[in-house]
Amino acid sequence: MDEIRIDLKNNIESYREIYFPNGSDSLFRYTRKLLIITLVFLAATALLTTTAIDKGEDTFTYLAIAAGIISFFLFIAVLGRISKFYKWKKPIDKYLSDISSYKTYSLALGPTAIEIIIDGNVYIQKWENVKNTTILPEYISIENNEQQMRYIFPAKCMRSHEYDKMKLFIRNVLKNTAG
Repeated sequence: MDEIRIDLKNNIESYREIYFPNGSDSLFRYTRKLLIITLVFLAATALLTTTAIDKGEDTFTYLAIAAGIISFFLFIAVLGRISKFYKWKKPIDKYLSDISSYKTYSLALGPTAIEIIIDGNVYIQKWENVKNTTILPEYISIENNEQQMRYIFPAKCMRSHEYDKMKLFIRNVLKNTAG
């Protein structure tokens, strides 16, 4: 099996499409349903509170208190969701920023390992240490056992015939490694 060399184009948008499909990098898209439910309960709380003050009935007062408590917990849930979103998004943004700063980015696929060459630094991943590989029309993902690293190679960062060669090569190598 011959070695394959591929120079990757620095196309940061192709990575963004993989990590943030359908605009999922937007906080509103991530919290929309929970936020709408919270706003509905806040409106109900306001309505029940004004009705309770106007009418002075205990039933409306109890409903206003219940709606207020539910609104409070929903608001806490929204804050938790926002925190989770930013914890998820921050490392991805850093990774994408790092990728966009690469001057040269290439791959060398061999029978025993894949070499990832970034600005002259060589990172070697042996095929025997590959834990999981995902091959999709949009990208190839390779995860290893040791450092819990995940490498993503978008199809748009290389020529289509190179992408097809890479898919076939990886399938053959992993089949030979497993068997």
